[in-house]
Amino acid sequence: MGRKNLSKPYTEDDLGVFAILANQTALAIENAKFYEDMKTTHQQLFQAEKMATIGTMADGLSHQINNRFHALGFIAGDALDTINFGKEEFTSDKQKEILADLARAFQRVQENVVQGGEIVQGLLRYTRKGEAGFAAVEIPKVFKSALEMAQFKIKSDQLKIIHNYDPSTIPKIKANFTQLQEVFFNLIDNGYDAMMQRKTELKEPGYQPTLKVHVLQEDHHAQIIFEDNGMGVKEEDYKKLFTPFFTTKLSSKKGTGLGLYVIKKIVEENHGGHVEMVSKYMHGTQMKLLLPIAIE
Repeated sequence: MGRKNLSKPYTEDDLGVFAILANQTALAIENAKFYEDMKTTHQQLFQAEKMATIGTMADGLSHQINNRFHALGFIAGDALDTINFGKEEFTSDKQKEILADLARAFQRVQENVVQGGEIVQGLLRYTRKGEAGFAAVEIPKVFKSALEMAQFKIKSDQLKIIHNYDPSTIPKIKANFTQLQEVFFNLIDNGYDAMMQRKTELKEPGYQPTLKVHVLQEDHHAQIIFEDNGMGVKEEDYKKLFTPFFTTKLSSKKGTGLGLYVIKKIVEENHGGHVEMVSKYMHGTQMKLLLPIAIE
């Protein structure tokens, strides 16, 4: 409208123009919000379509992956037989040591083949409810198994792990061991990546990547907390973290965006538990799992 000349008061016509402009502004804001909501809806539909495609392919993929696991199992078994039959021919201590190391390596291959097959079957059960494969599970054993999986990526001298619980006093939980192992592995892996990102980007003198694991009992549930001192999560990304295919990792090659989605699905839908995240950017993240205690 511009400045009023001679300091005259606004007239009824002026106020009418103001009202029209206010209505037009409100309409423009409403339209902008509508377009933003539509954009979000389209993204969610696109992600849902991807998940539906994965679900459709799951049976065929699981068959193909299991075939590879079986092949690896046979190869490792043959290698172990060869070592056992031929070890008498190796007489030096060095040769015996090498053979023992190879035997242990192939045994681990066989163990991981079995676990891999169970994970594939677990993927097929993610959308199904039921009691199959559930038992009284010891939390420290699940963590130890998940950490062994992670050691192919994580160097022991790069990460300090603190166990804030007494293994002899914490309760067993009702869980599927393989699925819970997958949850723990994802949490360890995510925490490690976040800590390596902080170490790379902030370059803080004396920074020590540290993962603390707490276990508390709350009535008929056990609360398991994975606490890292990594990069943390930006406020604008906080609500998107459990959305399929969304990732905050440095590149798409480092993350599929399915880790937290799968964690939530396993814990809440398969185990009747609850997942909660508390994070502060450039300070770290806490992932809290609430899982039912096994009744023995």
